[in-house]
Amino acid sequence: GGGGGGGGGGGIGTGLMGSREREDVLVTVCGRQAISWRLSTRKKEFCADFVCDSQELFSRSSQRLKDRMFVSHDGMVVYDATLHAAIYDMRIRPPEQHPGNSFLFREGTSTMKIGAQDLPLVLYCAPDTTVYMLDGEQSSTRTLDFSGNGYLLVSGSGRGELVIWDMQHHQQLKRWSAHRRSSITCVRFSHDHKSVYSCAEDCKVILWDWKTESRIGTLVYHQAAVMSVEMCVNGQVLASGDRNGVIVIWDTYKHEPLRIIEAHRGSVLCCSISPDGSMVASSGDDEHIAVFNTNTGGEMMCLDEAMEGKGFTMKFSFDGGRIQIGGETGNILIWDVYKNCLLYNIDAHEGQVYDCAWSGDSRRLLSVGADGRARLWDTAAGSELCRANFERILGAVDSSGFIKCDLSSTGSSMSGATAKGQLINWDVAAELRRVPEGSMLYKWLAAMPLRRARDVFASLLNDFPLLINTQDSRGWTILMHATQDSNPEVTRLIVKSVAPKSGALGLTASAISSCPLSVIKTAPNSTSHNGHGSVNNGSFMRSLTLHGDNNKGGGGGSGKGLVSLSLNSARSRSGRGISNALEVPVAGGGG
Repeated sequence: GGGGGGGGGGGIGTGLMGSREREDVLVTVCGRQAISWRLSTRKKEFCADFVCDSQELFSRSSQRLKDRMFVSHDGMVVYDATLHAAIYDMRIRPPEQHPGNSFLFREGTSTMKIGAQDLPLVLYCAPDTTVYMLDGEQSSTRTLDFSGNGYLLVSGSGRGELVIWDMQHHQQLKRWSAHRRSSITCVRFSHDHKSVYSCAEDCKVILWDWKTESRIGTLVYHQAAVMSVEMCVNGQVLASGDRNGVIVIWDTYKHEPLRIIEAHRGSVLCCSISPDGSMVASSGDDEHIAVFNTNTGGEMMCLDEAMEGKGFTMKFSFDGGRIQIGGETGNILIWDVYKNCLLYNIDAHEGQVYDCAWSGDSRRLLSVGADGRARLWDTAAGSELCRANFERILGAVDSSGFIKCDLSSTGSSMSGATAKGQLINWDVAAELRRVPEGSMLYKWLAAMPLRRARDVFASLLNDFPLLINTQDSRGWTILMHATQDSNPEVTRLIVKSVAPKSGALGLTASAISSCPLSVIKTAPNSTSHNGHGSVNNGSFMRSLTLHGDNNKGGGGGSGKGLVSLSLNSARSRSGRGISNALEVPVAGGGG
């Protein structure tokens, strides 16, 4: 409800009020909201938004919304859903200062009942940090992978050990020696998360029953160190690539090769099999990037012209329609498999992009690189949603960088391995919940005077530079809420806050169809819609212009204005491209 899910944040809790006069009211909570529902009418009665408020913009604001309130605090808050009141006298303390009760002080929202009538209280604990170290440099972690449900993580070390982690409690479950005296180069969970398969410098691919730590089978053919391995969704076909440039397609039931593909003149850097097992994509040390047919071994697509230099990572999206390619120039390409064309060229990192990972719905993409940063992207728009701040507790990451990463299927958690062998976990859901939710923020800004709204929004951008790109559970940004409500003042305020050529604004394609965009057409790349210059003909960016009805003047006219958003498409190596202009009619005086 209300787009409160934002960045995930666990399941929904409920509590019924006990008093007779309130017996038809239900309270539900998610990661950032508590909503009271009237059961007799099935309508929302009141909403409380939990917001991180370091500048006290929300708590000190005199602006109030109808049937909505802010519960803002930097510690822990108890919210009374009956009286619509919050208690602010509790501060987060380290777990060692309240032994035995640390489980009650976990980040996020939870419900509890008090009194003879079981009146519900909502406990909200603001995130203190979103980054945790699971294992230090001594673990020598080289590779990792989440299970399909996100509850488990498997990691492989430079000493040939495999470790199974419980990601709900950040504890080790299993550890065993898988490849003796050989560094593990890649490890994966099967899609039913009942087994894992690993490859190493000993030229072997081994399938394991992780619960018993026993070997299911060994795939032997490679004559060089195996660098990458991946299995299709049904588990029948597996692809592995080695340092000799050979890709082997395996029958996982018979443990025999089905197809041998001599893909590269040098080492295979990464290979990925499509979910249905019909295609395998690979990148090599020879700077060759291609997609092969697993049945015939023939090359279907050559992507050498799309990427400059080597591609260190390639992965099919879980829907099979796109491939991400991360390279040594710091760029990430999103490639449409069915149309065989480039969708986005994202300038992601300073230095090499070493690994990327898709969320289960293929809507989000995580990337890590030599600059020590982890960044989350919206793959439908190519815009950045959030980034991890490792400097607070892990300053060493900056000097070493990440070599591997994975994203849980829900997109709520990231794990990464640094070049120093550290195993890091980033709570992406908590990071996204730090940012005010789009629909709530829009309604708040729209209710206050324009000058005050401009000052507040500028202050929020200082704390949350990616606020404009932040999406609610429907994938809507604050700009989409403004245009959907036909509010020219707030729309103009948002657009003018975007720095020129910053590429800071993103639109989600899945949500565009729901917005009142009356005209979608292409325009030359050299001219913006108001004729005052050109769209940047280089890196991924957006150019936006606002103009009104000139006949109405700049006063309090009643005419409708027009918001024009020009979105530059990804540029090809020849420098050509088109920009899509989205014209949004908005109501209001003066345009």
